[in-house]
Amino acid sequence: MTSAADPARHNRPEGRITGGRALAEMLRLSGAGPMFGMGGFQLLPFYDALGQLGMRHFLINDERCGAFAADAYARVTTARGSATAPWAPAPPILSPASSSR
Repeated sequence: MTSAADPARHNRPEGRITGGRALAEMLRLSGAGPMFGMGGFQLLPFYDALGQLGMRHFLINDERCGAFAADAYARVTTARGSATAPWAPAPPILSPASSSR
């Protein structure tokens, strides 16, 4: 199949792809809505990719607040809410919001 005839060609970025771009592409393709969370330097490639793909991210001052904001967004809009957090301590910090249902 030639690249011109490939229907998924527009989903593939030119050149190398970063981990942040791969994650942002997966979220976009899954239909993820806006994301809420606390930023971190390790997430900068992810934020760049979100901007390139036209996705929205709202910076929140605390990881738990981001998780609760994503939960509130999901409850109000019936769409999926997503939360982001810096790497190491994220699972125990995000878990209270994910268990609030």
